[in-house]
Amino acid sequence: MIIDEVQELFSQVQDSAERILDTMHKGLSMENAHIIADSVHSLNASLAVLASFENEKIFPLLQKSPERSAKLYGEKYAREISRLASRISAYAASYCDADSVFASQHNFPPVTDFLLESLLNNMDRQKDEIFPILRKTEIQSI
Repeated sequence: MIIDEVQELFSQVQDSAERILDTMHKGLSMENAHIIADSVHSLNASLAVLASFENEKIFPLLQKSPERSAKLYGEKYAREISRLASRISAYAASYCDADSVFASQHNFPPVTDFLLESLLNNMDRQKDEIFPILRKTEIQSI
């Protein structure tokens, strides 16, 4: 089912974002820099898949929903996630390996905390508002 695939993608994105946030707050070390670089790469890849998935599968499913709010929620949250994903992607290019993460770690907290927290909050709202509609619409369309 589409909803199961979406939940798995959300879990991957959230796990990577939370791992970055947790590791950033542990302090400066090369080991932490490796974890952050790997997590940034995973987050960026998962966000790209999620954005594509939303356009190819989620929107078409929401368009079938009899609930008017489904289309509005879907468009609103997809725009927010796309915006955040493109900003995170820009930062990901700067933090693609442990050496660049280690050298730039003092720049993380103000920008990265805000972006990742915004992404996680957006995804939590999507889970609360979109997932029930997706599940119901998917079941009805079977």
